[in-house]
Amino acid sequence: MKKLTPILLAVCLLAAACGGDPPAPEASPAPLPEAPAASGEAGRSLERLAVELVVDWADTDRVLESQAELERLLREALAAQAWAVEEVQVTISTAGGPTGDALAVGGVDAACLPEEDYEAREGDAFAVLAAPGWVLAVTGAREELDRDFRAALAAALLETEQGADFLAVYSPGAAYAAVP
Repeated sequence: MKKLTPILLAVCLLAAACGGDPPAPEASPAPLPEAPAASGEAGRSLERLAVELVVDWADTDRVLESQAELERLLREALAAQAWAVEEVQVTISTAGGPTGDALAVGGVDAACLPEEDYEAREGDAFAVLAAPGWVLAVTGAREELDRDFRAALAAALLETEQGADFLAVYSPGAAYAAVP
């Protein structure tokens, strides 16, 4: 298992670094019926949301074991904010620099990374949440991940049980707050 973990991490990093162009948005995406409407507005949908989480080396096994749960929790938290996402893909990284590069060019849609790695790419991504030393940001490369989506993502993670569980699994004990 100890030999398998570095190989899995290398594959995850390679996949993030070599990610192709993000999928083109559908001409007119139809909201899925199970997504509740928030604030009287119709729900919105995404075909795919790619999220990369930077973790300390010591936490990689714990977070990797929870990958499917993290994907489910984020999908459910967004659904509670009227955002139906068909596929949430969570990848794990131990290097904030390559994750920041992928975020800046749209190789990943959202990432939680060290603050200094976000600041180096601040013009290409939008901060959504922050905890001491960490930032959860959304790429500026996908038009549909607009201000409404970023607000829904913040609310999904901070105001729903699934979002609280997602943050607790990813970074136990960290106190995240919305970035204005």
